[in-house]
Amino acid sequence: MEEEVSNVQCDSTHACPSKHTCCKLASGQWGCCPLPSAVCCDDKVHCCPEGTTCEVSSGKCKKKDFSMPWFEKVPSISTVQEVSNVKCDATHECPTKHTCCKLASGQWGCCPLPNAVCCNDHVHCCPGGTTCSVSTGKCERGDISFPWFEKKAAIFVEETSNIKCDATHECKATDTCCKLKSGQWGCCPLPKAVCCSDQVHCCPGGTTCSAGNCKHGDISFPWFEKKAALTVTVEKTPCPGGKQECPTNYTCCQRGTTPYTWGCCDFPTAECCPDRKTCCPKGYHCDPSRSTCYKSESDETVVAKQLTIPDSDTEQSEAGNVICPGGQYQCPDKSTCCRGPTGTFGCCPMSEAVCCADGVHCCPKGQVCDPSSAVCKVPSGQLQWLDKLVAKQVQVKDIKCGSSTSTCGDTETCCKMASGQWGCCPMPKAVCCEDHLHCCPRGYKCDMPTSTCIRGDDVFPMAKKRPADIFTKS
Repeated sequence: MEEEVSNVQCDSTHACPSKHTCCKLASGQWGCCPLPSAVCCDDKVHCCPEGTTCEVSSGKCKKKDFSMPWFEKVPSISTVQEVSNVKCDATHECPTKHTCCKLASGQWGCCPLPNAVCCNDHVHCCPGGTTCSVSTGKCERGDISFPWFEKKAAIFVEETSNIKCDATHECKATDTCCKLKSGQWGCCPLPKAVCCSDQVHCCPGGTTCSAGNCKHGDISFPWFEKKAALTVTVEKTPCPGGKQECPTNYTCCQRGTTPYTWGCCDFPTAECCPDRKTCCPKGYHCDPSRSTCYKSESDETVVAKQLTIPDSDTEQSEAGNVICPGGQYQCPDKSTCCRGPTGTFGCCPMSEAVCCADGVHCCPKGQVCDPSSAVCKVPSGQLQWLDKLVAKQVQVKDIKCGSSTSTCGDTETCCKMASGQWGCCPMPKAVCCEDHLHCCPRGYKCDMPTSTCIRGDDVFPMAKKRPADIFTKS
C-alpha cells in the first residue's frame, strides 16, 4: 500500500509540501525551502542543503572548499485557503505545489515539489535545478547530493457537468456563479466561494473580502478575479405579446404591475405566484409570505424560485435596448423606463430602478426617493438621486386596417370598436374580444365574465384598445 505523503506544518495555518523545510521570509510569513532538513539563510530569501552553510556575501552554499548556488524559498501554503490543483490532463490532477510526472505504468503521478525534475526511472523526482542520479538514488547539484523524492499516483477527476447560473449561463463544476458589474454572470475559480461586493473579485468559502484581500482571522491573501460565464444556446418560446421570450420548458409569468411584462420561471407549466416575483412547480401552491411552495395534501414544502428577466424581442427594438410599456419608446440596455411629467417616457441609467414621483428623477433598486431633500434614501445613509435621460422613440411602421383610412402600428392589431370604427390592440396578432373594447394575446381566449385572458392555467387582465389613427393623403 502506498504511503500517504503529508505536508510539513509550519504553524496552525501554514504548511509546506512533504520533504520541504519551513523557513521565515523577510515579510515575516512562512516560506518553503525545496529541501528536507535544510539550512535557512539569514537573508530570509534563500536556503542551503543540510550540512552546508549559507554564504550571504557570495550568494552560495558552502561545504569546506566546495560551494554551490543556493536555493530560493517559495511561499508556504495557507491551510485556510482553497487552492486549485495542478492539471495533468482532463481527468488527472496533482495537489498545488506538486509537479505532474509520468509513472512506469504510463499513468500520471505527482512529485511533491513545484517545477520538479521527473527522473527517468518513472518513480522518483528531484527539485528544479538538480539532476537525478539513478545509480545512487539521489538528487545532485555539484558535489552536493541528497535523497530523491518519490511520486504518488495522481488524483483521478471525474468529468462533471457545469453548474447553471441561469438558463443561458453556466460555470465549471469547480467554480461559483457570481454577478459582475455589468449585471451579467461571472465565474469565480473556487467552489462555494464568497462573491465580493465590488462585483469583480471573490474569496474562498469561510473567508471575507477586505480591501483587495481575502481574510480569515489574522491571515490575509490576495483575492481572486472572476471571469465571464459561459453562454449556453437554448431554444426560446415567445411570451404573450411577442416582445419577450423565455427558454423552452420554462413558464412565462407576469412580473410586476405593468401588463405584458414577463419573468421566466425555471419550471415547466409552473404555478405563477400572486406576488409576481416567484413561482412554484406544477402541483404546488404559493406561500408568498414565506417564499415557499406547498402541497395541500402533505407537509412537503420547497423554496419558491425567483423569476428571471427574459430577453427582449430584438426584432422589436435595437439590439439590447429596453422597450417601454406601449411599445412606442425604448431605453438603452441596463436602464429603466420611467414616465415623465408629460406622460412620455424617460430612461433611468440603471436596471430595475425606482421611478420617483416627480417624474424627473430615479433611485437605485431597494432605495426610496426623498423629494424634500432630492436624495435616494438607503438603510445606512443617503446619496444624490439621478436625472433621467430622454427615451428614444421607436420607429413604428403603420399598417392599414381593412380597406379604410385607419391605421395601427406594426406592433399592434386592428380590432373593431363598439362604434364600428377601427381600434388598435397594443400587441401583434392579438385576439379581438367580442365586447369590442378589449383584446388578448395570440393563443389566449377572452373570458368576458372575468375580463381576463385565459390559456390553460395562465390568467391575466385583458388589454384595452385605443382608437386607430386616421391616415390622410398629403
